[in-house]
Amino acid sequence: MTTTKIISAGEHATLTLQEGDALNIVPAAGGAGMAYLLDDAAGRGNSLQSWTLAATTLQQIGPYQGIRRVRITCSSGSIVATTLPAILNLPQIVVSSAAPNNNDGRPDGTLYVQTAP
Repeated sequence: MTTTKIISAGEHATLTLQEGDALNIVPAAGGAGMAYLLDDAAGRGNSLQSWTLAATTLQQIGPYQGIRRVRITCSSGSIVATTLPAILNLPQIVVSSAAPNNNDGRPDGTLYVQTAP
């Protein structure tokens, strides 16, 4: 399931990533902030990792095993954060291995990126 949250300047939000989900974070033009991967074992406010969020730059977090929480703070502009199944974000890497050409006509050992249909 895909969920989108918009965080405005001076606000923060804590988003939950289900196992296998990824979080795409994109600050709008003029937007900036921070993202923190929270450590529930050590306490609700502790961070395992952090990312600086800069205007119009995509930051992808995850996927992880187990449920994780990410806190996003917005210091200026706005930030759009979208959780979605990670499999939708990842290209499929296929390596041809038949010699000299496999069924798709590519030479042996060709590496190419294929997107889901």
